[in-house]
Amino acid sequence: MIEENTKHKKKKVEAIHPQPQKRKLKFVHQLDFATSGILCLAFTRHSCAALAYNFQEKQATKLYLALVQGTIEQLHFKIKTYIDIDETDERKFKMKQITVEQYENLKQEIQKQQQETPQKSNSQNTIYNPLANWKEAYTEGKVLCHATFQNQPVTKVLLRLFTGRRHQLRLHMKHLGYPIVGDATYANDLQSPRMMLHSYFLKIDTPLEKVLDQTNGNIKKLKQMNGFETMKFTTKDPFDALLTDIKVIKPLDKEEWLQ
Repeated sequence: MIEENTKHKKKKVEAIHPQPQKRKLKFVHQLDFATSGILCLAFTRHSCAALAYNFQEKQATKLYLALVQGTIEQLHFKIKTYIDIDETDERKFKMKQITVEQYENLKQEIQKQQQETPQKSNSQNTIYNPLANWKEAYTEGKVLCHATFQNQPVTKVLLRLFTGRRHQLRLHMKHLGYPIVGDATYANDLQSPRMMLHSYFLKIDTPLEKVLDQTNGNIKKLKQMNGFETMKFTTKDPFDALLTDIKVIKPLDKEEWLQ
């Protein structure tokens, strides 16, 4: 009887003072685990789809700051590899990469096998393509400064992500020979307090709310009605306060990437 009265009172209170509806946030994109900085979220399904279009079509500009081990002498670098899930990892968390040369060699081998094998409709004779899941990954970077962190030489770099593969920046810096400080997975660095990778800047076309409602999130209609506005988001550099013996190579200037 007491329980019924309690439920009745609760319903009466809710009728007089209705609870505000909870709005679930939707992730437009993702950041690697332990990466700090800017993350884009959406309140509605339509706005999420419109924002995600930027990332799908590679129209968003994403810049990251990173501290890497060692001293990079090459002031501007470009890295292109192919990335896939590392099947040897039971958790399917780690990724692996191969160079463009390795990818092309494998591609030629597969084409040679296909030419030598007669085409049959039986699916059992289909040649397995080991390249099917490898995804192209491209990064550009610029050296900002050389410094010391925990008595070790480090380099602070500004990285532009052109493709959004899982662990791409971590793999690419390891491929270059300068893994990210604090990366326990790919650099086996367990001494640093965190992984020194930070989402620093995001430029993205966001849908205008009035036009979004009129078009129900239809991307084609949004474009026809000029229903987007370009927005830029920037955070503070979280690494400067951690460094000593700083030798500035290039001032931090995101506008260079936007020209």
